[in-house]
Amino acid sequence: MAALVTLVPWFGVLPAYSALTGYVGEAASLFGLGSESSLAFEESYDVWGLPALAGTFGEYASLYGSLGGEGADAAAVLVSAVAWGCAALCLLAVALLAWGAVDGLRKGTKGKLVAGAVMAVVAFAAFQAFASLAGDLGQATMFPAVFLAASLGALACSFALKR
Repeated sequence: MAALVTLVPWFGVLPAYSALTGYVGEAASLFGLGSESSLAFEESYDVWGLPALAGTFGEYASLYGSLGGEGADAAAVLVSAVAWGCAALCLLAVALLAWGAVDGLRKGTKGKLVAGAVMAVVAFAAFQAFASLAGDLGQATMFPAVFLAASLGALACSFALKR
């Protein structure tokens, strides 16, 4: 369940930004500051798409910096690091949960499930940090909380069931 929830939208971009990207992209390409495709936000992103969102954010930050704005590069690096970290932590959590489920059924061990649930908590915290950094751009959906609940539910089920 936790693995499936990573495939649904975790972050939705506000409609004003997704509509604006076409105009900004056209203007940037006219002045040679970027391309339309690199400046286009999608309407929503699953956890695996967060690095792409950070890349688009970085393109906007670069455009802002080239127009004389300050601090854009630092913001882009921070958003990118948190987005990539969140995706990596989710991947690790899902892998540990799956491996832990197999080991739990075969050997009765629970260590990998515990590690997977801990990683899910850390991934959820990383996503919350990302969502607060990108809060002006959009908002989180309920699915990160479902991911966390499913991960902790897997752990609870493993302790409730006997071999």
